[in-house]
Amino acid sequence: MLSITVNDDLSCHVVNEQETLEFFLPPYNVFTTVPFGSAAEVEGFVNEYSGRCNWWQPYVSPETRAQEQAVVIEKDKRAERDKLLADSDWTQMNDSPLSNEDKTAWATYRQSLRDITADESWPDVTFPDTP
Repeated sequence: MLSITVNDDLSCHVVNEQETLEFFLPPYNVFTTVPFGSAAEVEGFVNEYSGRCNWWQPYVSPETRAQEQAVVIEKDKRAERDKLLADSDWTQMNDSPLSNEDKTAWATYRQSLRDITADESWPDVTFPDTP
């Protein structure tokens, strides 16, 4: 018997009984693009088509999925931090039009960006404001 989890938005997650295969469906009929009207309609659709369509993929446990998502979030946050650093490189050049006081403020900001990855809440952090 299939394990069908219907979400509040009527999208769903389906796992086979051996927990070796799974698939996800959007909150609408994938053939007609008409939104599902109820959880019962979603379950009926899954029961009718799950054996006839090749939607199955190898099962990934919720724990593994959460770990994979955390890696993606960390990479995205680091890329955002790296872009902020790159965008402010000009502030530290010898020919920068900034005053020494402004250069120091930017240098402090840039060091905060570098140090933020050591914060215990990384990657769930707020970047410092630009000077």
